[in-house]
Amino acid sequence: MRSLPRGLAAGILLTGPLWMPPARPITGAPPSAAWLAGCWALQQGDRLVEEWWMPERGGTMLGMSRASVGGQVREHEFVILAAAGSALEYRVVAGAQPEVVFRAASPSAAEVVFENPAHDFPKRIGYRRVSPDSVEAWVDGGAGGKGKKISYPYHRVDCRGG
Repeated sequence: MRSLPRGLAAGILLTGPLWMPPARPITGAPPSAAWLAGCWALQQGDRLVEEWWMPERGGTMLGMSRASVGGQVREHEFVILAAAGSALEYRVVAGAQPEVVFRAASPSAAEVVFENPAHDFPKRIGYRRVSPDSVEAWVDGGAGGKGKKISYPYHRVDCRGG
């Protein structure tokens, strides 16, 4: 029996298996939040807040944001938006903080509000489609009016930046 040439055998070992089973798909696409896909920005003086959302694929939307002051990034976060049973989950990692999960029970075609009453602040995160090129995002201290509401009136921007 002939053996494989030494370089080919090493290449197969280094690249891993030639076939892998498909990953378990995430089901239940979040179509009611599909309007959030794209790139959004808010400029206030030398503070720039940017939020980018990938289009839904496989029941999941991925988002990220950063806030910079004078060109220096001060805050950032990564978000996974996916269906979880009959709810829509907003799984966020902000900076070096542990992941926090917020849930929306009844998102609509123009607004979605995610809640986590056990979280310190914010307890709610909301997005409202104002127009095709305008979204208002906000955070607050919960339905009881505890804690101030902070609004982010975003406008659509080119995802290539610049």
